[in-house]
Amino acid sequence: MASVAKRPTQARAAKTRARILKVALKIFVECGFEGANIRQIAAAADSTHSMITDHFGGKEELWKQAVAQMFATAREELKPLPGDMDLPPREAFRRHVRRYIRYCARHPEHRLVVHRLSDHY
Repeated sequence: MASVAKRPTQARAAKTRARILKVALKIFVECGFEGANIRQIAAAADSTHSMITDHFGGKEELWKQAVAQMFATAREELKPLPGDMDLPPREAFRRHVRRYIRYCARHPEHRLVVHRLSDHY
């Protein structure tokens, strides 16, 4: 019976975590890592500073997880489609580039975060 009681709490925690990550990525893109702060992210995510630190520990881990989630979304949306492997390499590449351009149009934060990542490495 205890596991039934935990499910709503776990579902709520997962929704809170997802909301925080989405807002954090947006703020990191707008302000950069240095310009963003946890209190700002918490306010925008309708959350609290302590809730963010409970879920993520600190700003660096929050940033890492937000970027990791962004790349997981990219991997899922950009994976080869059935039949792509049967195409000539040039056509397969063209299709991939078109999918990437459409992905970037739907997720402008990806371009900005990738650009910011390149500044760090």
